[in-house]
Amino acid sequence: MKRSIYLFSVLLFVVATSIGAFVLGVVWGRFQGALEENKIAIVNLDHAPNLDPQFREYLKARVYWNVRMFYPANPGYLIQKDWDRGAVDEDVLGEVAAAKDPTVSILNWQNATNSEAK
Repeated sequence: MKRSIYLFSVLLFVVATSIGAFVLGVVWGRFQGALEENKIAIVNLDHAPNLDPQFREYLKARVYWNVRMFYPANPGYLIQKDWDRGAVDEDVLGEVAAAKDPTVSILNWQNATNSEAK
């Protein structure tokens, strides 16, 4: 009887640890993907002067969307000068979707870092 309880406890611990590690890995992977996307967008915004204006606004919108979705709204965590490249010009962006949810408008740094903004 004691042996079966011990084996069950060990099995339960292994399963719970595996599930926790999997969930943590998925969350960390999404965070890293957003971070890499932002790094590439910022490099292009800063060092590619001949970008199409609409593409430039799209990149800024993607940076702000990723900041909003994947980063903590902690001023000590995000340094504005690293990610903020000015407000997105909606007229230049046009009908291009920059996010999965077109009802949410995150077009500047303040909206990206404000958890109540929609």
